[in-house]
Amino acid sequence: FIEPTETLELNNDIRTLQFQEQYEISRILKELTRQVSDARESIFQNTRILGELDFIHAKAKYSIEVIGSEPRIQPSGATRIVAGFHPILLQRHGRKEIVPLDIEIPPDKNTLVITGPNAGGKSVLMKTIGLLTVMVQSGCHIPASPESQLNVYADVFVDMGDEQSIENDLSSFSSHLANLKVILEQATSASLVLIDEIGSGTDPVEGSSIAAAVLERLTDIGSMNVVTTHHGMLKTFAFEHPRILNGAMEFDQATLRPTFRYRSGVPGS
Repeated sequence: FIEPTETLELNNDIRTLQFQEQYEISRILKELTRQVSDARESIFQNTRILGELDFIHAKAKYSIEVIGSEPRIQPSGATRIVAGFHPILLQRHGRKEIVPLDIEIPPDKNTLVITGPNAGGKSVLMKTIGLLTVMVQSGCHIPASPESQLNVYADVFVDMGDEQSIENDLSSFSSHLANLKVILEQATSASLVLIDEIGSGTDPVEGSSIAAAVLERLTDIGSMNVVTTHHGMLKTFAFEHPRILNGAMEFDQATLRPTFRYRSGVPGS
């Protein structure tokens, strides 16, 4: 291959211009970076303000979408949810397909034991209380009536699901015990505690005894506790303790189908 002299000079000119172009791009970027650096405090402040405005706008749009409302909020006292909906169920199914939640935990009770049939809505009720509480404390309207009343908590502790791990030598029961240990050590009178299927994963008699001891301790601590269970002994325990309330998810004995409605003061079948 032989390159003619004429094209060699042209090619050299093109390469020179390309180098000059890259140098100019680098110079411009450095200058822009310097200008941004000089204005970094204003940029950070504007970014924070825009983020806050975007957050407020998102909460407003969500409130309109779910027909949300602002409940009465207080540091302590009765917990009352009127016509409340689980946020995810509401988003997925709409209001017409969901049975709304109506529940009240009076101020002289700080532990609620929920019993009832499998797939009857116990866990959904507990999650609804937790999610609506966190939403309120995040400054969001909730999908419930404005007559609802929620408390303010410093901590929310949750033991839910199965976290068994061969790698960490944890059975289902051991993982629940580990979570309960943390809850008992850290919960205070300003905490909300949610425990699904307390005392499960072991012998029913032993599981009931452990669950009763945990509930008695949490009740004495003064935290707000909502637990679900199938243990019959805990129903009796709740009746005998002055600060523990029995609650049930209703079950239609004629059709053998859950109604997904909450009943206060009675154990579930």
